[in-house]
This record gives sequence, structure tokens and C-alpha cells, in this order.
Amino acid sequence: WGILKEISRIYPEGVTLDKLGVIKETSSPIKLKLEGEIASTYASIDVAVSQYLLALDESPFFENVQLISTARDIYSLEPKAKFEIVLTLVY
Repeated sequence: WGILKEISRIYPEGVTLDKLGVIKETSSPIKLKLEGEIASTYASIDVAVSQYLLALDESPFFENVQLISTARDIYSLEPKAKFEIVLTLVY
């Protein structure tokens, strides 16, 4: 539950999480995968994604935060993109 609380604490305005899952591997440490969408009215999408990655990386619960993919929504009226992030859980 502490991990969910930390993710919600870091959660910036404009981010919608669609999926949160554990990547099953035989070795430790545990890796999490976040999938969702980010919208930004004040900054470019690239800046908004970078700020979200930095916030996750600065948390004492996560390390090795990696952006796997982004896909811009070219049909949206506001800047919007889907993202996929993988990070290592530290506890």
C-alpha cells in the first residue's frame, strides 16, 4: 500500500494512469510498469514527461526510472501523449 501512496503523492496534474503492473522476472529487485496518458496546457509534452520521470526518480522508493515509449495524440485539442515507464522498486 505504501507504494501506491507514493505514486499518488508524486502524481502530477494531467497524468492519468491506465495500468500499473509488476514485471515478472526470476531475479530481484521487483520492477513496476506504469502505462498512462499525460496532458499539459502550460508546458510541452516533452517537458511534462521529463518532470514526471524526475519526480519518480527522486522518490526513495524507486530507481532506474526508464521511459520505454511515448506516443503523441495528434488528434487531441490539447498537447497529450501516451507513455510507458518501467522502474525498479526499492524497499
